[in-house]
Amino acid sequence: MSKRVITSVKGLGTMIRARRKELRMSQDDLGQRIGLHQVTLSAIETGSSRARLDTLLRILSALDLELTLQEKGASEQIDW
Repeated sequence: MSKRVITSVKGLGTMIRARRKELRMSQDDLGQRIGLHQVTLSAIETGSSRARLDTLLRILSALDLELTLQEKGASEQIDW
């Protein structure tokens, strides 16, 4: 997966869903792997959840993704 710039909660959820599907995992599969309910994952993927940072980091790790911070404008933005 290539580098993406996420600028919103909804964009992060969209990216999480895309990666989960790329890995052919269901929300139940991912939830069982990291100890979250399917309903919680659904809310995160639609951007309607105020998930804790540690929860998001667990999700990203389970999907073999990492969080990188950089100054705005340091790369081309892709709005999700």
